[in-house]
Amino acid sequence: MAEEEVTVVDVVDAHGTDEGCAALVEQMGAQRVQPGPGGLRRVRMRVVPLGGGVVLGAGEVSKGCVFSTAPAGAMVAVEVALRGAMRVTQSDRAAVATAGRTAVTMDGERELRMERGSADVSRGLVLSVPALALHLERLVGAPVARPVVLDPVLGIASGRGAEWAACLEAVWQRLSHGGESLYGHRLMLPLLREQLLTGLLLASGHRWRGQLDRPEAPARPAYLRVALDVINAHPEQAHTPASLAELAGTSVRTLHWAFRTHLDTTPIGYLREVRLQRAHRDLLDADPTRTTVAAVACRWGFTPSRFATHYHHRYGQPPSRTLHAGS
Repeated sequence: MAEEEVTVVDVVDAHGTDEGCAALVEQMGAQRVQPGPGGLRRVRMRVVPLGGGVVLGAGEVSKGCVFSTAPAGAMVAVEVALRGAMRVTQSDRAAVATAGRTAVTMDGERELRMERGSADVSRGLVLSVPALALHLERLVGAPVARPVVLDPVLGIASGRGAEWAACLEAVWQRLSHGGESLYGHRLMLPLLREQLLTGLLLASGHRWRGQLDRPEAPARPAYLRVALDVINAHPEQAHTPASLAELAGTSVRTLHWAFRTHLDTTPIGYLREVRLQRAHRDLLDADPTRTTVAAVACRWGFTPSRFATHYHHRYGQPPSRTLHAGS
């Protein structure tokens, strides 16, 4: 990738059944590939990395096929059919993407079975679970304790879904034509990610949709802002509801009420979330030959055993895996 612009990466462009099946196996981890009656004519995949755990892509599977994949990891994929149709089945979730009508979302931590129809052309957005969760946290102004699970089907015939699908296509068209483009400049990437992720969360069904759609919340009281500043400045310290309330100049009961009303959590719940985020950052940045999970846990006020439990619940994997993945 050039320093000043984003470019399209041609992941694969395979012709014929043998090459097409091999490409699906190599690039998507496909298993049990079954070409359609006429065989595979072409398999093409192109992507544009947008940074921050977000990738924009385009796919084409001519003549269709059926294949399965094993779980790919903590990621979410949204597929919009431009021509043809595709059916996705994951555990008890089944969804169909049809051109101009519906898009499908896929959970990377579940086994997947995909049926892609003849002359199937699609656009996709792939993003890491942490990237989606952190973006949602910024929008709602509070920690998100559970993985963000989107409804399997997103209607794109009208309303927000249609506008988001049009936005996705517009960004792809501007980035895929090559040459010097304003959209392709590195300084535009945060804006493009913001546009695509915010639009997806506003258009899709999920348990936080109501919080995004409700009117703007009233301003946080001064004593709550003080407590938040104290936690964010020194989350490693042994804060308690009583100590935070004393520093904020209010009662423990009032402080609990403010955290529940404005952040939908408790003072200790918020403190734990901030500590987990700091620990997660340290694990990603650390050298596993010089740092241990226990050291990171103690640095942020956790006991190692409790840290492993909370971390796995928050990030969907043990902290040791994050430590070695970041190396």
